Amino acid sequence: MLFEPVGGIEVYWQRAKVTVVLMRKLERIASPDALAALTWLLREAIVQGNRKNTERLARSIYTALLIMGIEWQNRELAEPLLKLFAQRILPLGSPPHRRFCMSGQDMLECSAALNLIMYQTTDGKRRGLTWLQRVHIMRRLLAGMTGFHVVHALAPQYISAGTNVPAEVIHRLEQDERCRQWGWSSINALQPEPFPPKSIWLPRPLDAERPAPGYPPLSS
Repeated sequence: MLFEPVGGIEVYWQRAKVTVVLMRKLERIASPDALAALTWLLREAIVQGNRKNTERLARSIYTALLIMGIEWQNRELAEPLLKLFAQRILPLGSPPHRRFCMSGQDMLECSAALNLIMYQTTDGKRRGLTWLQRVHIMRRLLAGMTGFHVVHALAPQYISAGTNVPAEVIHRLEQDERCRQWGWSSINALQPEPFPPKSIWLPRPLDAERPAPGYPPLSS
């Protein structure tokens, strides 16, 4: 997948262009190999100074971690792996004037929620789903195809970083936090609303408390 033929010759030695399409293909595989490939591409983008791809790849890695994270729990790999990505890798792809601020535990909770929500969808209730079918449903949820409550609730979280942070960045961070809180409230409702109310976009003081996701413990 990372290579393509040259001049129609079936010899795969030329690197494929790193595009959003390639990132989505790796997301759909949702395997440790695909995660490793995304991480390596992130490293390359940083070395090349490609800021746009750096941010896009960090978001793809985050998506892959949410999809796979809870699957590592039974093997006791979730905590160390998610902690590693939260502390050393995902912050590298933070947008300007922002810093990734989620812990490994935060991402594990989001991964558990995503998997639980997946089983509550019409397609997810079917028996005998393969891993790739589950991945397909979870990616649809994260893309907003069943409503934006999941998108906002499980979005990566950032805080302002550095000095002289532009006012528009602060305003956007405040909006993102209100959307996240609305997303969790909507998920926890029996009849979630797919779109946030207009009041979400109005300026107001940023809520300090982060509401709990409200899902059962992972061991249940």
